[in-house]
Amino acid sequence: MQKNISLSGLLTVVLRTGKLLQLSITAIALFILMMPLTASSQQADNQQISLQLSNRSIKEALAEIQKRSSVKFVYGDDINKYAAVKVSVNAGNITVKNAIEQVLKNTNLRYTRRNDHVMIDEKPAGSPTAPQKEQDKRPGRITGKIISDRGEALIGASIRIAGGSQATQSAADGSYMLTVTPGNYTLEISYISFQTQRITGVVVNENSSTPLTVAMKAKTNTLDQVVITSGYKKASISGLLTKQKNAVELSDGISAEQISRSPDNNAADALARVTGLTTIDKKYVVVRGMGERWNETAIDGITQPSTEPVRKSFSFDLIPAAMIDNIVVSKTPTPDMNANFTGGYVQVNTKDIPDQDFLTVSLGTSYNDLSTFKEQLGPKAGKYDYLGFHDGRRSLPQSSQLKNMLELAQENNGHALKNQNLYEQSKLFAHDNFTTYSSTTPLGLNVKLAGGKVFHLGREKKNKFGIVGALSFRNSQETEKIDFITRGGWQSALGLNLTDDHPNRQYLNTGNTYNVNSTWGGLLNMGLQIGKTKLAFRNIYSHIFNQDFTQVKGWNRDQTNYKTDIPGIEEVNRPLFTNFIQNKLEGRHDLQFMHIDWSLAHTEIRRDQKDVTYLGYSNVKINDEVIHYPATNVVNSTNRFPFGRGNYAYKGRDLNWSVAAAFPFKLYAAKQLFKVGYFGAKRTGVQDYFEAGLYNLPNNLSREYWYLSAAQLQDPKNFHENGFAWLPTVAGNSKYEGNMYQHAPFAMFDNHFGQFRLVWGLRAEYFKYEELQNPNDGRFGPTSAPLPEEKKWQYLPSVNFTYSPWSDFNFRVAYAKTVSRPQFAERNRFSYYDPVYSAYIWNAPVKSSVTDGYDFKAEWYPEPGDVLSAGVYYRDIADPIEMYNFFSATNKSEFTLKNSKRAQVYGLEVDVQKNFGFIDETLRNLRFSGNLSLNNSRVDTYGSTSIDENGDPFEKDQNGAAISREIVYRDNRPLYGQSPYSYNLGLAYVTDSWGVNVLYNKTGRKYMLVGSELKYAELQNPYGKVDMQLSYKCLKNRNLEVVLNISNLFNESILYYNNAASYGYDAEVKNENNRMDPRLGNPAFYNKHIVLQPGKSDNYDKGDQVTYKAHTGRRFTLNLNYKF
Repeated sequence: MQKNISLSGLLTVVLRTGKLLQLSITAIALFILMMPLTASSQQADNQQISLQLSNRSIKEALAEIQKRSSVKFVYGDDINKYAAVKVSVNAGNITVKNAIEQVLKNTNLRYTRRNDHVMIDEKPAGSPTAPQKEQDKRPGRITGKIISDRGEALIGASIRIAGGSQATQSAADGSYMLTVTPGNYTLEISYISFQTQRITGVVVNENSSTPLTVAMKAKTNTLDQVVITSGYKKASISGLLTKQKNAVELSDGISAEQISRSPDNNAADALARVTGLTTIDKKYVVVRGMGERWNETAIDGITQPSTEPVRKSFSFDLIPAAMIDNIVVSKTPTPDMNANFTGGYVQVNTKDIPDQDFLTVSLGTSYNDLSTFKEQLGPKAGKYDYLGFHDGRRSLPQSSQLKNMLELAQENNGHALKNQNLYEQSKLFAHDNFTTYSSTTPLGLNVKLAGGKVFHLGREKKNKFGIVGALSFRNSQETEKIDFITRGGWQSALGLNLTDDHPNRQYLNTGNTYNVNSTWGGLLNMGLQIGKTKLAFRNIYSHIFNQDFTQVKGWNRDQTNYKTDIPGIEEVNRPLFTNFIQNKLEGRHDLQFMHIDWSLAHTEIRRDQKDVTYLGYSNVKINDEVIHYPATNVVNSTNRFPFGRGNYAYKGRDLNWSVAAAFPFKLYAAKQLFKVGYFGAKRTGVQDYFEAGLYNLPNNLSREYWYLSAAQLQDPKNFHENGFAWLPTVAGNSKYEGNMYQHAPFAMFDNHFGQFRLVWGLRAEYFKYEELQNPNDGRFGPTSAPLPEEKKWQYLPSVNFTYSPWSDFNFRVAYAKTVSRPQFAERNRFSYYDPVYSAYIWNAPVKSSVTDGYDFKAEWYPEPGDVLSAGVYYRDIADPIEMYNFFSATNKSEFTLKNSKRAQVYGLEVDVQKNFGFIDETLRNLRFSGNLSLNNSRVDTYGSTSIDENGDPFEKDQNGAAISREIVYRDNRPLYGQSPYSYNLGLAYVTDSWGVNVLYNKTGRKYMLVGSELKYAELQNPYGKVDMQLSYKCLKNRNLEVVLNISNLFNESILYYNNAASYGYDAEVKNENNRMDPRLGNPAFYNKHIVLQPGKSDNYDKGDQVTYKAHTGRRFTLNLNYKF
């Protein structure tokens, strides 16, 4: 932590010192430049005119002054706010200055002199009434890129102020920046073999950037000397549309320019605005209704490991919006892209050289109406838990320090219980993390600091070096209220004979999960651009402490009478410390005949679950008083319950390297591109796990040891042969270790022929998984299992065809083959316990899923930020990985990842994003956004049976018994994790000062677990959430922003269920003499003949079994963002 703080302090000093020097030089330069202009400005102000106005609008009044004087007015949308104001002036001899003041006196408008131009805009909050002097104004900037009408960056294009001396050239990536005094300018852009463009009406405000990306058109023989002239608005529309519509692959995204015009604070906020994406908890992303397992995330081109301990997902709220250059979500790959996805490839690109110096500070707090200022349960907190760091109280002894019963017996003549080493090693468990404490949940806190500095190098200042940095901290403590749970070993309402309308049904098996989260995030990027060479060094770091303490009280499956049986209590605490770091060095070299890109990257993630505790309470009734007390383990048991603890440490390290060369050439006078390259990676994953249990050693404990508290049970004085001792519950090897190697050469062509574009090629991926250690802990699954065979090489062709009949319209057709490979966490065979699912999770050997994908899409971009599109897609997935559920013989619920045979996924996407400016210009700031994704799928999976669909045995052994075999059949369900529909609706009104944004997201039901029969499946009921944001910018230059976020406004319940009760058999299934049709033993027959009953649906219906129901509460977040 100290390193981050020191770096932040150094960065702040550098920024402030550089900014002070820059402002001083600028002020002197402006003073010298403006001296000869002052007299001219004063003469225009004092010019005498005659003015007769009666009940005229402000625009009409200004037009009349312009007609009678030498001044020219420039104004934007601010003036439209005062359309109802009427002006009357009757003066035969009035100065221009006084006339303007008379016209504006009943408004909050101001005027600023700029030579012969007068700019009209609204006064910032807190600004003085008098017009600002020229000498006091700070310079502004014009920034953007110069690109061709094909979307290619133009290097060395000339950008200059018409009639002035300021000029610059575009850099290697087409970017440019001009620093000018505030005013209204005309730009001229020229480039060899392209038509010169003149852009008028480019307004630059004080200390701000005016974005302008210009798309140049190639010269023709008849237009060699023509200069194209257009206004700023039209030119910027053309430039942004060119970037959007010329994307190679089917993709959607959002740029830094669009983010800057929104109230978004981080990448998760921004992604909520992207077509076809749904954000969960404002952190996780779902594409096309497909769960996180089918998507891939990359930062600066580097594929990211999961930030979560038990699922493949990435938390996007770690990335501040100020650091983002753009986000692109690709739904089809090209040969030069990572192809390890089926749903979408989310690419976040951070800034390396900022367009301007900046420093922003954000401070915020959050309140949850279900949690804040209410009781919070959990173990005793560490001294540094709030800051997210470990103070040592969760440290457990190493497994090498402990001996199991066999080893203890061997060293003491066969008497383990009389070996004093047993009780001495028990004393190494020095901390009590089982006793439950009560506290009050505080408000949440978040703090962010971000800054950037750019240095212009060389005599002509064409080269530059830039640095950007960010540091953030967030602490949140919230409760998820468990209204109802019947998962795993918990008894169902049906098991206790409670009907839907029974008054006690809603109180069955309830509890809470108390979450504490502290997150640190840091970013430091540097970029150097010299001529046609660009180098960048990017660094990202995050540290997360996350603790979930779950307490559930209820009846287990062995209890059948809620009136006489006493409910039990189960507590699980899961503290997790995560450290993530990524470093990337990359370069681009634009040579005469080729472009070379290369990169080297290192990514490392450490996840340490320290002292995870499992505690089950027994109970006794004494004199009508129920006493709950911790139970202890029985010798030779390997169960985590009733009194166990464990450490689970994972370390993953990725090394990535790549190089690519692009060769432009011409064919039939049209520009073409050939690109060839190579990507390589080595990944290592190591997981150590250790578990121990507290055992009562004698078969019959003395009465003095009955009903002790958790703290008393762990008292060292009770460690002896007539009391208790700590013993490891997992014997032998307890370490997973694996390596992955990947090598991927590729070649691709980018062909242009008139209105047609074809990007095609081949990516060949060599992949090898090397399993060094992967022991089973002996609890679940086979003790040994061979790795499934996989092809070493996968050949992944892709074709993206685009037809653009008009400048703002595209038809796209695409085909691509992709591979979704299991990560280390999905290969580890050690079982772990999830208290929310009340289940044990382990992995069977799995192999990669190969997908053939087809897409068609039509896009219309009427103007920047607006899009109307519709498309269809189809995915054919071989060997999809799904989470299966089944019950063991001991009534324990077990989940395991397994390959199914095949899945076919298809769907429709529609997206509409449109402002209301087509109705009236005053409504341009009002924007509607909506997208709809309809999805369906078919799944073929594996099953085991000894009979065919006619009920006859396949074959018999020598004793006449039927022999089981594996079959493939069509399962009557969609793909695991897929929702049949999802949609987003949004309405936002955002001005320069304030904004209102209302978002509604709805996701249809989805299968969270699948199984061989309906009774093993679990579905999430359709879930909708309303979020709202209110923002207001104030102070001079609107550099203080106040943002109020309201999340989950209606606090809709999260409901999971099993709907086997809604299904029954069709007429072909026979039930004779109360004997079920034996053909149902064949899973293919079973799935063909089980159907929804009349009046039932696949959504939750009365009579279906609720497995989990919870509420998370409404979250209110208030942020103050200040920009220096």
